[in-house]
Amino acid sequence: MSRPSRMGYTGDPEYQPTAGERIKDTAVALRDDAAMAAAAARDYPVATTSLVLTAATVGLLVGYLLGAGQSRSGDESRRSW
Repeated sequence: MSRPSRMGYTGDPEYQPTAGERIKDTAVALRDDAAMAAAAARDYPVATTSLVLTAATVGLLVGYLLGAGQSRSGDESRRSW
């Protein structure tokens, strides 16, 4: 004869949110983060301007380097000058 199990009820399984609840939570978090970023931009306009100008300068530099690399590796007879 087997002995009865001494392990009792251990509680409810861990709650798993549905996909809709996770999407809603993510949307709320993104909205809060966007509001914080906007508030920081309003509080520090000089830093915001510096950040935007730095990002634009890096983007222009990358674009220039990519364009210069394509013209060197392309057909030399296709030059427009």
